[in-house]
Amino acid sequence: MYSHVDDKAYKCKICKKSLKTPNSLEKHLLIHNDIKKFSCDYCDKRFRTKDSKCSHERVHTGEKPFKCKYCDRSFRFRSGLMGHVNLHTGERPYSCTHCSRQFTNWGNMNKHIKRCHNRQDDINEYSTYHRFVVFNKIE
Repeated sequence: MYSHVDDKAYKCKICKKSLKTPNSLEKHLLIHNDIKKFSCDYCDKRFRTKDSKCSHERVHTGEKPFKCKYCDRSFRFRSGLMGHVNLHTGERPYSCTHCSRQFTNWGNMNKHIKRCHNRQDDINEYSTYHRFVVFNKIE
């Protein structure tokens, strides 16, 4: 029987976050320093990782590599596609912890919690784990 105990065997010595691979730990460690060696080709912004730089540059180029499999819409960022696909499927993976109202995307849930429950602390706690889980469901 498979056990998930050792799934995250690489631990950050600074913040104690556990990660699955040495590569993911190496990438994670970059958030703990101010070294931003990747520069945007279009503006003065700098980034810690090449992935972050490339993702940002889509704002300038207009590239939309994330395509909806249900219609002809495309998105610059994977998160935009995720919320959009939920409109097609009817899935509402984001639930308010105060009233159980469900939402197709994190942004709408975030607005709801701020507006209806006036709570920022819940959003911060909820977002890191749940956004990761939902993000990884897209093919």
